[in-house]
Amino acid sequence: MKRNHIAVIGCMMLAALAVSGCQDAVTQEEGQESVQQQAVQQEYASPDGKADDEGWGVADPYRFLREAGVQMFQYFLEPGENTLVSPLSILGSLGMTACGAGGETEAQTVRVFGGSQSSRALTIYYGDYVRELSQGDKYELALANSLWLRDMSDLDVNEVFADSCSDYYHAEVCRVPLDGSAAEEINRWADENTGGMIPVISDDIPESAGMCLVSVLAFDAEWASGYGENEVREGIFTASDGRRQSAEMMYSEEQRYLQGDGAAGFIKYYADEKYAFVALLPDEGTGVSQYVSELAQEPGALTELLENAAEERVSVAIPKFQCSYCSELQDDLKAMGMEKAFNAEEADFSFISSSARLYIDKVLHGTYIAVDERGTGTGAAAPGAEDAEASEDIRTVYLDRPFLYMIIDCEENVPLFIGTLDHLE
Repeated sequence: MKRNHIAVIGCMMLAALAVSGCQDAVTQEEGQESVQQQAVQQEYASPDGKADDEGWGVADPYRFLREAGVQMFQYFLEPGENTLVSPLSILGSLGMTACGAGGETEAQTVRVFGGSQSSRALTIYYGDYVRELSQGDKYELALANSLWLRDMSDLDVNEVFADSCSDYYHAEVCRVPLDGSAAEEINRWADENTGGMIPVISDDIPESAGMCLVSVLAFDAEWASGYGENEVREGIFTASDGRRQSAEMMYSEEQRYLQGDGAAGFIKYYADEKYAFVALLPDEGTGVSQYVSELAQEPGALTELLENAAEERVSVAIPKFQCSYCSELQDDLKAMGMEKAFNAEEADFSFISSSARLYIDKVLHGTYIAVDERGTGTGAAAPGAEDAEASEDIRTVYLDRPFLYMIIDCEENVPLFIGTLDHLE
């Protein structure tokens, strides 16, 4: 099947600072729950199975997924580089850690996503959202989470925490020796759960790791309307450093135009119009980093922009491109206020285990995207630039310089991926 392909991996490693039967560890008689377990169960208990407001608003429960994605992206964005992250995948990893965090560690983790000081709503809304994501014959969305525990007799893991990861994050929970053989097992799991789109996550697991939380997300789709041979022509893409690069530009006419403060763009749908490629081209003289920062500073700006997409003809040009991105996110997450989780002395993951002092050692995030003309349709011949300029009833957005793009779920307008193309690789 001819598709556009996007893949992302996220891996969070928790180091075990100490594992012992120390006297201050919580002990339990058989059949008796600890105070921690009771607290976790009470936190997730809900008579109707739905979370309350918790700072996000039940009228629009997925707003935090939409807005936090852009707010997070401004920290991950590297000026002069091609950047691509998946807020949903990052949420999968961090959300599971929030399930096992307490005190200020939990509060800081949840605030990264714009929520209140409880992981309850974050967890339930995530579970609800993932269950509702569309699947189809002409596109594939593979999302999977897993929790890998070091196979140690004295590492006791709270069953309520493990159950929460399984029930809400749909995570597989596995005990393995966290060594070279574990990397093989994790890679095999990723390969199987993404249909081969993500065959490798890690070649090595540090000896200090007591736990690995893994989130993978892969998207593979056909355009709703593909490109014919006459719709792909040679052009020029001007990188942020002024380089003029040869590009294969794909021309088409779309029907959804975006106009916001500082940028113009369009929506181009994938098969069945369940998902879409969204592009935003900053105004001349405005760098893409500056635009992302301005968009992130305006609460609700992305929601308003997508909801107010105009039904107007728009002549567009998209460069064929591919890029891979891999980064460690711990410094960025610290800059966002999530400091306690990375501090060996102050991290509180007591809801994960009472027999081990855990802290986050490393957060890995890797992505890959390929965008080209392949699709099932042929489309109509695209107008030339001179025709678009001469027409009074058609907009023009040619992505021939750095731009912001997203892959969104059209029903909720949640960005599954957010990226910037600074230059062609």
